Amino acid sequence: MPLKTNSAKYNDLLPVVSLHVPKSAGSSFHNALFSATQYGYKVISYYPDVGYSLPSDWNSPRTIIHGHFIRRLGQGVEKICPDVNQFIAVVRDPFDICVSAYYYGLSMGFEWAKTLDIDGFLHWWLEQDEGPLLGSLPPIEESERIDEYTRKFLHIGLASNLSEFVKEIEPTFGVRFGELPFLNSSLSAKSCPDLRRDFRRKHWRDYELYDFVRTDGNTIR
Repeated sequence: MPLKTNSAKYNDLLPVVSLHVPKSAGSSFHNALFSATQYGYKVISYYPDVGYSLPSDWNSPRTIIHGHFIRRLGQGVEKICPDVNQFIAVVRDPFDICVSAYYYGLSMGFEWAKTLDIDGFLHWWLEQDEGPLLGSLPPIEESERIDEYTRKFLHIGLASNLSEFVKEIEPTFGVRFGELPFLNSSLSAKSCPDLRRDFRRKHWRDYELYDFVRTDGNTIR
């Protein structure tokens, strides 16, 4: 399928932020990115919830920062890395993100998952102003067209086509990424309320981005 190209050009003198949208194959992608260290890159993990913060020298050449930048937790990328303008990301259907997040939390014994059932968790998300997808990515202006927004990214692809996406970005960085393990997967829901249409109505901007990527050859380069 044809791919659309954006105007973003990689500058290896500046860092790149790889935005890990939770439950969107980010752990598998993270593992692959570490192969770049064999080509002189520094790969930094940013997961403040488990103690991985940014080192003092993060803003340096040939650096890839990968991690969670969740705005509702006060950790949006515009706050943590305000001067960065080079991004890569992997996206997934917002409803599926939330279903997967619930069952992952349940399997890990997280306290919040013990106090909510799947219906309560999904309805909690329907009460949020910002969806699970854009809430982990750079902010979007109210009047900004989605094709304009995607020009902020060097690359953005689909979790369901992760292997192809990794191959697609190799020439940008001049590397060969390693094999993709399947990490941090969660059990599929055997019984789940059918709220996908409700999610599409509430978090329509998330779906605008997801559908744009999904229908454009699965990646924007």
